[in-house]
Amino acid sequence: MRAERELRQQRILSSIREQGQARVTELCRLFDASEATIRRDLEELDEAGLVKRIHGGAILTQEAADESAILQRLEKDGAQKRLIAQAAASMVRDGDTIFLGSGSTILYMLPFMKERKGITVVTNSLPVISRLIEFPDFKTVVVGGVVRKSELSFVGHISVRTLEELRADKVFLGIEAIHLDHGLTNSFPEETMTDRAIVQISSKVVMLADYSKFNKVHASYWGPLNMMQVIITDWMTDESVIEQLKAAGVQVVVVQPENNE
Repeated sequence: MRAERELRQQRILSSIREQGQARVTELCRLFDASEATIRRDLEELDEAGLVKRIHGGAILTQEAADESAILQRLEKDGAQKRLIAQAAASMVRDGDTIFLGSGSTILYMLPFMKERKGITVVTNSLPVISRLIEFPDFKTVVVGGVVRKSELSFVGHISVRTLEELRADKVFLGIEAIHLDHGLTNSFPEETMTDRAIVQISSKVVMLADYSKFNKVHASYWGPLNMMQVIITDWMTDESVIEQLKAAGVQVVVVQPENNE
């Protein structure tokens, strides 16, 4: 129930971000939930400072609108993200050239790679670039382009042209939405264009996706499930989803809580 509530609230917040506001009646219809449930969700989001309750609905707070989406997501479900990132970092070998994308979970990989030697990191993520300053032995290759401010990443035609000249041993990416029928989707077409170019630079694409990314569909389609070779997720992802991903030919790694609860 907690996982369902958190997922619904995340989707409610995404909807309000897109529109700037939302009515309770619209959210009830969109998420097939009762008015009492939606009102409770909005109250919790209001308490977190992410929306402001108004009569009959809610609006996005100025603070939430101004803050980068990736920074907002960084601490959400942090336990899952750290374990997913640790599992991803364990796949990196000394001497590897890797691509690190702009997802919030990707940032958690960096502390787990401090002991690696001879690593070259290719990235289009400003937060990753900034934090790699702490890794003087790592070589950093920056993929430029148009800045997507919400994700603090470079996207677009310039990024794609740069990526055509690059290769990597492994690619590590985040994703906005994964659906068993509709594949991999994003909400921003320029990012989709860039992601399609990113996955072409390596024969091993590793997707980092916590439970909240599943059974969602955004407007911009960028590929089928088998575009990724490996997906790392957490224990809250539905078992039936995991089995269907495996049936689609994707290697699935499921991290477990450290206390085994």
